[in-house]
Amino acid sequence: MCECAMQAEFNRKLENIVRYGVVAEVNHEKRRAKVQTGNILTDWLPWCASRAGTTKIWSPITPGEQCILISPAGEINSGFILSALYTVEFNTPSNSPDEHVIQFADNAVIQYNQATSELKVSGIKTALIEANVSVTLNTPLVHCTQDMSIDGNVNIKGSSSVQGSSDVQGSIRVKGNINAQGDVTAGGVSLQTHTHAGDSGGTTGVPN
Repeated sequence: MCECAMQAEFNRKLENIVRYGVVAEVNHEKRRAKVQTGNILTDWLPWCASRAGTTKIWSPITPGEQCILISPAGEINSGFILSALYTVEFNTPSNSPDEHVIQFADNAVIQYNQATSELKVSGIKTALIEANVSVTLNTPLVHCTQDMSIDGNVNIKGSSSVQGSSDVQGSIRVKGNINAQGDVTAGGVSLQTHTHAGDSGGTTGVPN
C-alpha cells in the first residue's frame, strides 16, 4: 500500500472513532440498534446502559434519537452507541435547573423539584406496588381525594372520624359504649319512639 493510501486509511479510521448519528432501527430482544451516520448505515451495534451488573436498568434507545457512535480503532461496525443528545424533535421536558424529569412516550411524567422538595407522578393510568412484607407511609397526613377499595382487613389503632353515611354488610362487635346523638333503629323499631304493650291494655309511652 502506497503512502498516500495509508494516510487516507489512517484519516478514515481517525474520523470514524467518534461520529454523530441517529438511531435508525432497534432490536429489543438482541439489545442492538443500527445508526445512520452521514451516508453510512451501521450493522447492529450495542448501546450503553446506565447499569448492567447486579443492578440493571432497562431503558432502550428509540428510533430518531440522536446519539454518538464510538468506534475503537476507527472500525464503525465494531463500535457501540453512546446516547443521547437533545434535538428539535426530541427536546427537553424541562428547562428548570431545579427539576429532574423523566417523560415517557405516552406523556407520563416522573418529576422531582429540588427547590420545592416536591415529587410528582402524572399521566399514568395505573400504579402497582408489590411488597412481600409491608409498605410504610411515614408522614403526618395521607390525603386521598377519590374512592378507596380495600380487599383485606383494616386495623385502626387510633381514633377515626367519618363524615357522611356508612353502609355495613355483616356483623358489628363493640367492646365499649355506643353514643348516638340521633335515633337508632333495629329491625324497623325506633329506639327513641317505640312503645310496648301496657300491663292493663293499651301501650306505653315512648322512652324518656
